[in-house]
Amino acid sequence: MNLFWSSRIGIHGLKHFAIVNEYISRGEKSFLLVSVLDKDINCVISENELEKSKDWSMGLIDFKKANINSKIYLKFKSLNKTKEENKIFLNESSPFYIS
Repeated sequence: MNLFWSSRIGIHGLKHFAIVNEYISRGEKSFLLVSVLDKDINCVISENELEKSKDWSMGLIDFKKANINSKIYLKFKSLNKTKEENKIFLNESSPFYIS
């Protein structure tokens, strides 16, 4: 499985993500994707949706000026200033896990 994915539509203004954890729930494999620029921007997506959706592309795609929508990103960050910092806990099976 490729670790790096690009969102064509963006999530909170960002488009480049890495798979940091894998989960199996009810027989379906899902992944925790975290933005390569900001750990506070992350999502869980099923393997089926990730591979078959037209909204995701394998690898880090260069969308030129559209790599980041700074207006959407800054709005998200300003609205979430007071929230407690999100922590990402890596499973031992994560390729980013360092023991």
